[in-house]
Amino acid sequence: MHDDTLRLVLLIALGVFIGASFLLGFLFPVSGRFVRADDPDDEEALELYSFGPFVRGRVEVAGGHREYSGLAVLGRGNLVRRDHGQKLLRQQGYPEAIAQRRDGEVAAKLKVVRRGGEGLDVLFSAARVEFTHRPPKVQSVAFLKPQLRRYVREG
Repeated sequence: MHDDTLRLVLLIALGVFIGASFLLGFLFPVSGRFVRADDPDDEEALELYSFGPFVRGRVEVAGGHREYSGLAVLGRGNLVRRDHGQKLLRQQGYPEAIAQRRDGEVAAKLKVVRRGGEGLDVLFSAARVEFTHRPPKVQSVAFLKPQLRRYVREG
């Protein structure tokens, strides 16, 4: 009898947690188009859409696009950025063979904190990819020390 009660309590707690995550995701969304506020020369933008705790985004850039995905609750979350497009990756300094392998792989990790309804503070950790040219091979991928970036809602 105690096992059944424990299972029921755990299922109810899990349901409440999932329901609260969705509700809080709707109450404190991380959505909109944001541009850099701390570096006016950087034209990087974030275009994010949230449904409950799930956050997605896509930004077109020269040579390809960047996709963002992750989870956010109470205006705080963790996202990853994936860069797509051979031309984009070659512009970032990758030789063609490495660009083919890195296309769609995680290029950065972001910790996002919503500032009111008008801005985001983002701890941005870019991927550092070490590779050899001959033969073209990825040796390692590590994430750099996070850098604070501030964004404001556009429009």
